[in-house]
Amino acid sequence: MSERLFDLRLLDILDATERIQQYIEGVAEAEFLENRLLIDAVVYNLIQIGEAVANLPQDFKDAHDEIPWSKIKRMRDFAAHQYFRLSPSIVWETIGSALPELVSLICETVATRSQSDTDDSERSDSGSSA
Repeated sequence: MSERLFDLRLLDILDATERIQQYIEGVAEAEFLENRLLIDAVVYNLIQIGEAVANLPQDFKDAHDEIPWSKIKRMRDFAAHQYFRLSPSIVWETIGSALPELVSLICETVATRSQSDTDDSERSDSGSSA
């Protein structure tokens, strides 16, 4: 996978998690469980996260085995193919427990990669001016 595609997948995950967080801000569990539109919006973004995760390089996932990558992908598959069996309470539990950890890892990775790109650019610039 090209570096650009890898970075875009990470940003896709961050965008989807940010939308989920915006959707559920100030929403109680009971309200979420009764709001089909909200459930559908969250599930759609979970599917996007799962698709992006499925396309991350295996070596990256292996290096960050504290994240349950296979569970994220299985959730995506279940939501996309077994949608009629998907429990809104499981969705609520998932976004409350797994999402914060995923966001933290992805933010850390994006920041590290951005710093590395900046350092590479500065080395390149200083090498070309000499």
